[in-house]
Amino acid sequence: SYDSLVPWLESGVADVLMAPLTITKKRKEKVSFTQPIKMTKELLIGTKEKKDSIKKLEDLNGRLITVRPSSSYHTTLKEIVASGVLLSIDSADEDLHTVELIEKVSSGEIGFTVADRALAETYLYADANNVSLLELSDYRTLAWAVSKKSPQLLKELNQYIIEQKLSQGRQTQYVADLNEIQAKGVIRVATRNNASTYWLYRGKEVGFEYELIKAFAKKLGVRF
Repeated sequence: SYDSLVPWLESGVADVLMAPLTITKKRKEKVSFTQPIKMTKELLIGTKEKKDSIKKLEDLNGRLITVRPSSSYHTTLKEIVASGVLLSIDSADEDLHTVELIEKVSSGEIGFTVADRALAETYLYADANNVSLLELSDYRTLAWAVSKKSPQLLKELNQYIIEQKLSQGRQTQYVADLNEIQAKGVIRVATRNNASTYWLYRGKEVGFEYELIKAFAKKLGVRF
């Protein structure tokens, strides 16, 4: 479950958490963070029928929003409450992925949840009932987490991240026709990241174009 992640680092069960975590003050007290991996905003997710009634934070007065207690979304909502907005926070099971909470919003089991922009925009392509209602935060920084007892590991990870960012787009180009692609044994495919093409759902690669690519690569006898 998600609330086990940081304790795993603290207890030595894991050395690094490579699922990007939002850097929060509370988490920084327990673990070290690498160089940022990406930036994102946190969005309120609700059904389309609620779009006209929620235009600003004050419209959340009296609303119940469901998130995992260990998530950065929970911290964001607590900050909003501290600013004077009288919303209520409902604690979701720590085993539930954010996508599953979005599904519960769509089915009417819960009223609202929160998701980062990348996840929300990807998933909402496939969900005709849900929309992003409000931006609840400014940009948040996401990074990998490392045990505070592993400074050398943190240093090496940071060096790796910096090198990867500096070298993006500088790799040697390789252009070949079909016979050379088959000889090499791999075909490289560029596609968009959304629910109608290619995306990750509960750790599994899915999408219509993904399935087409998979079938085509199999026919050619190559990987992709």
